[in-house]
Amino acid sequence: MPFLHSPVRAPSRIAMTSWTLVAALLSLQTQHASSAGAPQFTARPANCQNTSGPFETWLAAFKVEAQKRGVRPQTLQTALNGITYDQQIIYIDRGQSFFAQSFLD
Repeated sequence: MPFLHSPVRAPSRIAMTSWTLVAALLSLQTQHASSAGAPQFTARPANCQNTSGPFETWLAAFKVEAQKRGVRPQTLQTALNGITYDQQIIYIDRGQSFFAQSFLD
């Protein structure tokens, strides 16, 4: 089965690292709130479109939610500085084949 290879650009790595950092911060904040008896929040999948409009809307809402959960604005700025919608990632994701194997196989 052939694999789709695409050169990795430095900004993509930075964006991925930034996303990972923010996700970890939100995870820690949620775990802390859960242990304190505060209501838990559930993650919802992003509505992925073919344009950057929904991404920009999602990103703005994400920043608001992160600040509500205690992530400092400076942390968000550092983590998300330069993050952009990358159509190539959407093409790669949608081009992946599906693989399934049951536990009985």
